[in-house]
Amino acid sequence: MRALRFGLLGVAALGLVLGGCSSDPCDGQSGTCVSARIEGAVTGLDQLRVSIDQLSAQMLTPTTPSAFSLPVKLAILLPASVTSPATITIDGASHGQGVATSGPQAVAFTAGGHASFTFTLVAGQVTGDGGTGDMKTGDGGASDMGFVPTPGHVSANPSTLNFPATPRGQQSAPQTITLYNLTGNTVTSVSTDGGSQGGDDFMPTSVSSSCTLVSSGVSIPAGAACDVHLVFAPQKSGTESVTMPLRFDNGDSVSVTFTGTGTPVWAAESVGAGASNTNLAGVWAMPGFAVVVGEFSGALLDQVAFTSTQAGQWMSAPTGLGSGYLGAVTGVDATHVWAGGPQAEFYSLQSTTSWTSQGLPDAGSTQAITSMWQASPTEAWAVNGDAVFEYSGSWRLAFHPLDFSGGTGFPTAVSGSGPGQIVVVGTNGYVALSGGSPLALNAFNSNSTASLRGVWQAPGGSTNVFAVGLAQTGGGPGSILHCSGAPFVCVSETAPINGDLHAISGRSVNGQLDIYAVGNLGNQVLHSTGNGTWTAVQVPSNGGMTGVYVVPNGEVYAVGSPSSGGAQITQINHLY
Repeated sequence: MRALRFGLLGVAALGLVLGGCSSDPCDGQSGTCVSARIEGAVTGLDQLRVSIDQLSAQMLTPTTPSAFSLPVKLAILLPASVTSPATITIDGASHGQGVATSGPQAVAFTAGGHASFTFTLVAGQVTGDGGTGDMKTGDGGASDMGFVPTPGHVSANPSTLNFPATPRGQQSAPQTITLYNLTGNTVTSVSTDGGSQGGDDFMPTSVSSSCTLVSSGVSIPAGAACDVHLVFAPQKSGTESVTMPLRFDNGDSVSVTFTGTGTPVWAAESVGAGASNTNLAGVWAMPGFAVVVGEFSGALLDQVAFTSTQAGQWMSAPTGLGSGYLGAVTGVDATHVWAGGPQAEFYSLQSTTSWTSQGLPDAGSTQAITSMWQASPTEAWAVNGDAVFEYSGSWRLAFHPLDFSGGTGFPTAVSGSGPGQIVVVGTNGYVALSGGSPLALNAFNSNSTASLRGVWQAPGGSTNVFAVGLAQTGGGPGSILHCSGAPFVCVSETAPINGDLHAISGRSVNGQLDIYAVGNLGNQVLHSTGNGTWTAVQVPSNGGMTGVYVVPNGEVYAVGSPSSGGAQITQINHLY
């Protein structure tokens, strides 16, 4: 390809001459390609290393280092965003050797075997500042240099943009992709085909003066290079990687790939029209579906469950079971959900709007259910103030441990890590694990006297348990216990702020724990990665929170009740 013509001024013995050959390494390349030739007299050097101060520049020739004899033909494919001025550095591999030069303005290697040539890129041209060794326009000789995308087409450089992690609902710093129009006509990007792939989260914000943002995309004049500045504005959390064909009205299609990760953000969501949400007690969720139970003042019935099909959009589902208080909920999917109510009643979700009472077990306490956990559609567990219940086709009294040890503790919360593996915590700091059979509990002394109110058992085994409870001293931090190992040992972890703790939930991702605890903490929740350290995280809605659930995809729901202290909660705190 014969393009712009340049020469090198003032070089006598060693020079950098551009192009000058019938077959050029830059021919057929897409991007900004520098083609040049080194010539002169060199002694004492048998290898040559050529580089450029642009991190992602690609040497097309020579491979580095390589044996050489002058003249040497070289070609460098520059990155999309070239820092100007740019410098080509030529190093002899045998340091301490020199170059035989002649003439007052000769460009020579130093004693260390080094020489540099500086040039400036300006929209398809290469100029210099007039110093010795600069690439200059003008001698009319056989020299090639300039932009050399494939002729006659539209191209993009780079073809991939990786955006930094960005909070959901915010914008990243802009990044740049350059579109080259080597056709003879103005072209306009008429579609990106990105909407169905999530590509709308990658948005152009501005373009360089050589082109124009239009309603259908970008208008690029014939022969122009257009810098398009884009931002990543994720509307959800998680990693998005979108490959989009940029279709132009001249028939060209250029594929580019955009990748970015949206990070979760806390939001306050209203639940139920007309309800003041005075006693939200329990929450369970899966991606795209969540259930909150409690007592909702202002609704038609006291017993109300709410479901959500997507973030922020909730609907009421009255149970039709009369007055009462649903205190706990659990599930494995949208069709296998249980809720616990007053007098040890159990309710199953029949659809998104109706529940059916399963009644009382054959024998047992009439206290309200305070906690539930489900291992599978056919195995679920529940506790109240003096009993543990098991579901395996029907609800029945599985345990009736009025105390765990010496009449000093009572069950308050249950969790598990898999079928047949459950943990129950209670008052006076006691922890009990299933002993390999669903019908056996082994109690352990946690070396704590706190009343434990919430428990979460990490997946993969029964010996990694986190429990939270009431502060053991007035006005002090709530209790946090981490119990693990064999023998089973519990150690206390420090909460960064004071307040009783009522619930805990978590997930495990590639062995990394992600745990949240809630309680009488105002508008804060506690977060840990299982390393023994907890941090306080600000959330939008104030109140004493009594329920929390961490969804496997990283979403978190926190609900509560003013009766547990703090300002009244009128919304659900939702991290997504």
